[in-house]
Amino acid sequence: MDDTAGPGPPHPCPRTPPAMPTAGSHVVIVDDDPDVCDALRFLLEADGRAARGYASAPEFLRAAPGEDIACLVLDYRLPDRNGLDLARQARALGIAAPILLIAGSPDPGLQQRAERLGIRHVLAKPLADDTLLQAIRDSLGPQDSGQPPTVS
Repeated sequence: MDDTAGPGPPHPCPRTPPAMPTAGSHVVIVDDDPDVCDALRFLLEADGRAARGYASAPEFLRAAPGEDIACLVLDYRLPDRNGLDLARQARALGIAAPILLIAGSPDPGLQQRAERLGIRHVLAKPLADDTLLQAIRDSLGPQDSGQPPTVS
């Protein structure tokens, strides 16, 4: 691999192909910032988890019926709705996977509203890698503990 070329231009998250096969359960990320979406996806893949990202709620909702979702990671502030509204829509579609909410500055009111929807983890941005990985492990339970993180 030629390290002198430098990184390529950023791509919207849904166009970035997953590095792992998409068969089986995977973590789905919905965040309108392609850099955040890609970074989370790469972190999860480095932890041994299949991951897929969507840059908008409508893109995710169109694809959701065909997804085999282990866990949802939703940004609270999306352009066309908030993450709690998207969580409600996911539940209405029959998606029972655990949901994590990420927010720029979560307040206690947001935490309470999230808990009423069954969302146990509301995480503040910027996310520490270990914080996200541990929240996903907690949400998935002991049957899917994943591999030890390999990202420093």
